[in-house]
Amino acid sequence: MPRPPNQYLSTWGDTEQPTTIISVTNIASFGNLITIDTSGWIVGMRFGYYSNATYPSIVGVVCKPNPDRYVVRVCNFKRPTPSVGGNILWCKGFIHPFLPIAAGDTYMYQIFPRGSPVSYNDGALLAGPLTIGHFTYPQNTRTDPNGAYNTGPLGYPTIDDNGRRYTIDVLFLPTQPRHP
Repeated sequence: MPRPPNQYLSTWGDTEQPTTIISVTNIASFGNLITIDTSGWIVGMRFGYYSNATYPSIVGVVCKPNPDRYVVRVCNFKRPTPSVGGNILWCKGFIHPFLPIAAGDTYMYQIFPRGSPVSYNDGALLAGPLTIGHFTYPQNTRTDPNGAYNTGPLGYPTIDDNGRRYTIDVLFLPTQPRHP
């Protein structure tokens, strides 16, 4: 009998909707810091955008945060799949090899969405850390912005963007994953 598909843990629920959408015409990157409280594997990323948008060409990266700021995995996204109960589509991409995570590790999840609208919840990370299941978004501060962006072809997001929680999602498994 075939194994059931992996049940990924992620930060955005399938029916949760962002509050704002902006159009990205210039080259820019957007990112959120996320800490995971249990050991496991990052197996990919999701990027959510509104269903009336054209399908973009998107690349995502998983980076070590300050002070290192280096890319540890690259993620190319597949065609979007409709979510349940909303007008957000999720582009899902897998990374290879999967990234082992120790409890308490923090990474920057970043996208380069040229030509695609970007959606978010404005100010979601200003009042304090935001915890959702095994995931915590650290609080946005002037010295360590969370919900940040950067302009230009490449670069680590360092420009404070009002503590925005972008629809950038991590796909995480706390058990031994199998490759898709």
